[in-house]
Amino acid sequence: MAGTVSKLDKTLDFIDLFEYLGGDWIVPSHFLRWTAMSLIAACVEDRVWYQVVDHSPLHPNLWLFMIGPSGTGKDLAVGMALSLLNPEDPIWKIDGKVTMPAMYDYMSRMQKSTGRNGAPVYLISSDVTEQLPLGPEAKDFTSRALALYGGRDRELTDLTRTHGDKLVRNPLLNWYAGCTKDWFPLAVDPIVFNSGMAGRAFFVIGEPVVAQFHKPHPTRRHDQDLVQAYLRERVESLLTVEGVFLMSERARYGYNQWLFQQQERIQSSTLTDVEKAVINRTRTSVLKLAMIYALARWTGGALVIKGGHLSRAISSIQDVMDGVVAVSDFAYVTMDTATLDNVRDIIRAEGAITKSALTKQSLRRGVKDATHLDRLLDALRQAGEIEFKKFRPTGSKGGPWPLTIVWKTRKIMLSEEAPYEEAKDNSGLPDRTSPPT
Repeated sequence: MAGTVSKLDKTLDFIDLFEYLGGDWIVPSHFLRWTAMSLIAACVEDRVWYQVVDHSPLHPNLWLFMIGPSGTGKDLAVGMALSLLNPEDPIWKIDGKVTMPAMYDYMSRMQKSTGRNGAPVYLISSDVTEQLPLGPEAKDFTSRALALYGGRDRELTDLTRTHGDKLVRNPLLNWYAGCTKDWFPLAVDPIVFNSGMAGRAFFVIGEPVVAQFHKPHPTRRHDQDLVQAYLRERVESLLTVEGVFLMSERARYGYNQWLFQQQERIQSSTLTDVEKAVINRTRTSVLKLAMIYALARWTGGALVIKGGHLSRAISSIQDVMDGVVAVSDFAYVTMDTATLDNVRDIIRAEGAITKSALTKQSLRRGVKDATHLDRLLDALRQAGEIEFKKFRPTGSKGGPWPLTIVWKTRKIMLSEEAPYEEAKDNSGLPDRTSPPT
């Protein structure tokens, strides 16, 4: 449209432009942002770094686990990222199922053919359950993958092969994985999660944007082709950039101040083992993110982490902390806690559900009997998440007033269209003496 302002006139930030192209649909905006960051990290591979200490160059590689139910748009987000890459691009990429021995084979073979001293790989597992089947195979892969994270100069030898040793020098894995909550406890051993993965991986949790569900496809922007072409140009630049990052004085001051704040938090707070594992690595994680935010706006010249890049990274770290704690809570909990979450999910999804209907559903999801369900409902009521009401079905002229459990954030509209009519003699307490109807 003539005279229409392009998004490029407002920003040249790679992440913002990527989100702009994929936005206004069911994919959560933060899924798009983190996917763009994953692509940036994969494009620069091991050619850029920040020197924290000698012999340990810090590269901006990321392990991203995009967690959400089917239909959240994880595959679409990574599909957008891959559309910016061409087959001839010099990026070591694995998109699909791979075993750990095959990963070593690939890195060793690529290292021999290119003569590179490093082995950077972009592993894309848009549906990690298909690529890493639940059980021993997945647990073997996720435990052995920790050695490929990078962080120091090293040589790895795979001694499990029957066709000779596979030597890999300086591996560096960028990993993009899409999965559901159910994948973790059956694919990642709790010890591996707490001792290694929790501090290395970033867990991004999201739900489909329900308000956009009516749209059959993403909105096509008026400057779609223009922005797409610009992002491709930026990818070409990122595929060749190399060098060491510097840090501005303002950024260095901000980083030191933030480290003091983290120290005070560690000393004054009671942290779980998972929180300790994450917070101990945030000192380097924030630098990785700062480098990526700097690269998102880099169009040439020196590689510099500025104050704004660091501030943006620090703001993202709390999301990282929240994500790993959430994964720990829903994936590595006691069975009773998991059952409580199942009951909570049923009530939240329904908004209002009769006790009898809830009993039928919950017995299929870990609840042992009516007494067990009453105990779980008491816990949810005391937490202020639910309340008990008695309703009579609209149009009914008699009969009992069934006990109904109501999710407290759900506003019940008492109108002709409402499924229930509230009883005047509601006690607000569960009917412990009456069996489910």
